[in-house]
Amino acid sequence: MTEGLQGVDTIVIIPPTRPNKYESTRAIIAEAEKAGVQNAVFLSWTGTHAAQSEGMSTGGALQCTQLVQHQSLENDFKACKIPNKVVVRANFFLQNFLTYAKQIVKDGKLPVPLSDGRKIAPLDLQVLGQAMARIAIQPTVSSRIQGQTITLTGPVAVDAKEVADNLSKALGRLVVPEKIALSEASKLLQQAKPGMDVTEIESLLETYALIEHGRMDQTSSDLQEILGIHHPTLLESFQREAPVLKQLASA
Repeated sequence: MTEGLQGVDTIVIIPPTRPNKYESTRAIIAEAEKAGVQNAVFLSWTGTHAAQSEGMSTGGALQCTQLVQHQSLENDFKACKIPNKVVVRANFFLQNFLTYAKQIVKDGKLPVPLSDGRKIAPLDLQVLGQAMARIAIQPTVSSRIQGQTITLTGPVAVDAKEVADNLSKALGRLVVPEKIALSEASKLLQQAKPGMDVTEIESLLETYALIEHGRMDQTSSDLQEILGIHHPTLLESFQREAPVLKQLASA
């Protein structure tokens, strides 16, 4: 891999969605160091800031082992010898709701393991892509945030009812939230199309637990203030994603 990175000035490191993602990401970081890569952008997760090293429990049933491992991976990146580094902590993805496409489109239900009033500011993946590209290819942006950690969230924190209301408007049919247990959420995620790696399912369930504990309701202005990127409203994002939702529901 080192030969393939020779002469590369900037690398964007996104941990892969597969079981050995921590080992393979550390290998990429090490090879980038050996190749003399000067600039690196690392995609991390906002949940890592809330998951403590000793783990967090939900009724004693869930440990945030995936998020703790991701925090360790982020720390390893920060400690590496690549001169110019930026960590991007991305919030819960808006597109995570698309994993419930069949329930949303066919049954008019949004099944999530969240109580009323528990909020999250979902980040649109399309916006995340724009942000990562801008950091990587625009020197004036990357030079201002070298060595920093920036946090990207949606503009407003919303609860499950507000998410369902916006889905209703985007789809032209009534969608209501349905609180389910984490065990049921796990089953639904395992059945989702396209399939999800088990580590991604575990990370998402751990994030839901953090949301339920009120640890993920923050919003950040970094997207607009640092990168100059406007995030669409929740309704605008769901309107764009409506055809995808319907396609997934019929798969």
